[in-house]
Amino acid sequence: MQKEVITVAFVVLLLLVAVAKSEFNYTSTTSPDEGNIISGGFSFVNKAGGTWNHEHEDLWGVFRVYPQIKGSATRVDASTSAATLIKIIPSTRAVNPGESFTVDIAVTPNKPITEIKLDLCVEPSLIIINSVSHGAMFTENFACNIAAPEIGMVTINGLSAGEAVSTANTFATVHLTADSLKTGTSALHFSNVKVEGPKGEVSSDVNDGSVTIGQPPVFDTGYGTYPSIAGTHTGTIKPKRDIIVHALYTYSCSGTGGHSESVRIWDGTEIVADWKGYDGDWHTIQFSPHFVLLAGHIYHYCIRTGSYPEIIHEHAITNVYGTITCDGFADVNGRSYDDRIPAFRLEGEFMGAE
Repeated sequence: MQKEVITVAFVVLLLLVAVAKSEFNYTSTTSPDEGNIISGGFSFVNKAGGTWNHEHEDLWGVFRVYPQIKGSATRVDASTSAATLIKIIPSTRAVNPGESFTVDIAVTPNKPITEIKLDLCVEPSLIIINSVSHGAMFTENFACNIAAPEIGMVTINGLSAGEAVSTANTFATVHLTADSLKTGTSALHFSNVKVEGPKGEVSSDVNDGSVTIGQPPVFDTGYGTYPSIAGTHTGTIKPKRDIIVHALYTYSCSGTGGHSESVRIWDGTEIVADWKGYDGDWHTIQFSPHFVLLAGHIYHYCIRTGSYPEIIHEHAITNVYGTITCDGFADVNGRSYDDRIPAFRLEGEFMGAE
């Protein structure tokens, strides 16, 4: 009985000393057991995160774990991260020529922060910065300044309206548009980054991103609509410019596997290509070798589709790329129409001026 009283006394003394040294804050949930182990909640102030055993030398000069205090904890007012992290989400992105899209700037603080200021730079020949909207991190004091399009840069500034921010969140959403006639990869690059906290500047790291623009459309019908059904489309294409065709992309109805299963294009010489199945970019059929369509010439097409591709319910359409006409459409149920154009785009390169 006397030994148990002494043990408890040493436990209390040890905890008082440890707390006084600011090693940890302790909230007991159990009394010492037979192995002199205490369970409880520990917040380590001057320790990194991890499991810690507190060793103690008793009055008899015996060095032992007495008691053994274990805690898995994260430092108070700090993080295991060396710096506040600022990154692009998603870090890489593939878009079509002319496509509008967004990326987020996410911030994970390692210390409380009150202000972030940074520049985001893009390749101006490939990407246009349209606008920037605030995220949930700084909703009131938020501003941006988009430079001239040929510079390809936006300056973004967010300031806390009250308490410092310690929780990871979205700093900003950037609205962008890819060039409609070019392909290539643009970095999404941070520069002039400055992060402030209540006690001054906070160290920061950045993870840049990138956007890759695919082959540009050289002939594009545009999007179609429901009702949709698989079948065989025949008709003619008359491009406005000389084009080299690499691939055919089929627009599919949302949530479906709409695609083209086979493509034939001809004017004397016939070009044939087949679908490779639901593998990789299954919306696209590649032509190998590439072929040329000349401006003002009329070419015949036969496109057999599967699942639910988008369909333009018109007999003919003319746009900036040229004219496409429906000669006939036979659906899989045997019905025939003369006003069903498959929604697709030919991808490749332009030759010469319009």
